[in-house]
Amino acid sequence: MRKIYRTIRPISVSVLLLVLFSACGKSNLKQPDHTSYASYRNIPGVTENEIMAIEELKSIYDSFLVVNLPSTEGFMLSDGTCEGFAPMFCDLLSDLFGIPFIQEFHPLDYMMTGINNLTIDFTSGLTPTPERLQRYYMSHSIAERPPGVVVYGDPEKINNENDIYGLRAGFYEGTINAQLIKDKYPELKFEMVNLQNFQEVVESFMSGAIDVFIVDANMVYDFNIYPGFYSKTLFPLVYTPVSLTTANPGLEPIISVINKYIAAGGIDRLYELYRAGNYEYAKYELGRSFSREEEAYLESLAANGAKIPVALEHDNYPVSFYNKTNKKFEGIAPDILAEISSITGIEFNIVTGGHTTWAEIVEQLQQGKASLVSELRYSEEQRDNFLWTDRPYAVSSYILMSKADYPKLEMYQVPRAAVGIVRGTIYDELYNKWFPGNTNARYYDIQEDALIALEKGEVDLLMASEYALLAQVNLREKSGYKTNIQFGSPAAESFFGFNKNERFLRSIFSKSQKFIDCDEITRIWTTRTYDYAKKYTHERLIYITVFAVILLLSLLFLGILLVKYRRLLRKNACIKQN
Repeated sequence: MRKIYRTIRPISVSVLLLVLFSACGKSNLKQPDHTSYASYRNIPGVTENEIMAIEELKSIYDSFLVVNLPSTEGFMLSDGTCEGFAPMFCDLLSDLFGIPFIQEFHPLDYMMTGINNLTIDFTSGLTPTPERLQRYYMSHSIAERPPGVVVYGDPEKINNENDIYGLRAGFYEGTINAQLIKDKYPELKFEMVNLQNFQEVVESFMSGAIDVFIVDANMVYDFNIYPGFYSKTLFPLVYTPVSLTTANPGLEPIISVINKYIAAGGIDRLYELYRAGNYEYAKYELGRSFSREEEAYLESLAANGAKIPVALEHDNYPVSFYNKTNKKFEGIAPDILAEISSITGIEFNIVTGGHTTWAEIVEQLQQGKASLVSELRYSEEQRDNFLWTDRPYAVSSYILMSKADYPKLEMYQVPRAAVGIVRGTIYDELYNKWFPGNTNARYYDIQEDALIALEKGEVDLLMASEYALLAQVNLREKSGYKTNIQFGSPAAESFFGFNKNERFLRSIFSKSQKFIDCDEITRIWTTRTYDYAKKYTHERLIYITVFAVILLLSLLFLGILLVKYRRLLRKNACIKQN
């Protein structure tokens, strides 16, 4: 028995470790960050010759001068501080090489003259072309720029790429944007107009010679400082690279080492900086758009450490819902609020819980206990009671939802079906407007109760938006439902709603939304799926595994006790015999 136990023990420990690791999945240990190099010397592939050349440069130069055009990638605040991706990139270079890279902003002619006569060391604002590669030392891409489309007068003139069709589009002469767009969008026909400089672009807009102007998105900065010009980032398939560039052959080792940094994964760090730079520019532009009253409002919040009370809905997936698994509010509205907080500094305090009804939310909003709510559909009946942002952050359709096997109804058949409605909502208002005098409505305080009623067959239809169907299928993982009737108009527009006294907060939100990609946030949430069943199965597997391990250890312990007990019996037997 002793021999058997000695064999069992190591095998059992191995099995125990194997089971535990397989149950718990992959390790959560943080992987090392290979892009945070303390020095250029640590970058993989850097040679001794490169180190010697760079150290020689550092003995000659006190600093390196980097000049760019003022743009969304780099700009100067009123106090002379440089902000944006370009100065962030200079800071990275300074840390990497142990010598200051000093950022300045100057016009194009000044920059190119300085680069060519070697009085300017570097620029990080040029796109590599075959001609430039013959003349300059240019790094691999440090960033990728999408095209920006500028219009004058009407900000809604261009909403997508197809709106460019048939228009007269201006481009700076010598740039490659027009050809890139033609290559990626061959079906898009437009008249190309070559222009020399900013002043000629403005004159062409005023004379009607061009309808739109297309330039690298970072250069819309020139237009944003003038009233009447509006810009959008379009053409997602088109990106132009930008390189760190010098004309000085003595500085080529810097370019070589940067290429090795990029190849070793440093490009991920550069992309992080680019995103951070975009945030900085959004904050800058947004700040310039605020009135004195709005600035005073924000300054007062910051000075007093005040937080804005916000009512978040717990059952309005994907707009705003309480995720019971993650134990927090999630959705389109919370994500947009996080973006607004980042670019304005406003902090929020959630004043609702996981069971707050819509009626309670409305009461909080009316009494000022909540300054805003995650979603408030515009209503003529309520226009004197609340405030709304200038534009919605998401748009869907109103529907009547049913089980998949329920017959497809015509509009005139609806009054004969039992319809579930959340009390006091826009759905309640619209349903009674469209089907006056109805007696078939069944009212619920929260959407979850209405969905459960539909599941149980207590109602045949649920008056809601398309998002309710997403909640049922994606979040609740309940299959077998459909849109029975879709209402073409009005659109189900999602607005932030405000207490009627919060006019400054409302206007700040309206301006902030212009700098946030609400469409992308909405797309992410409306295409997201959950697999809680798989998660619960995994958790059950862990519990079963732990139970099995405990049982195994218990059996081993009993086995040890049994061995000791038998030894004791043998010992006692020997004593009696003696």
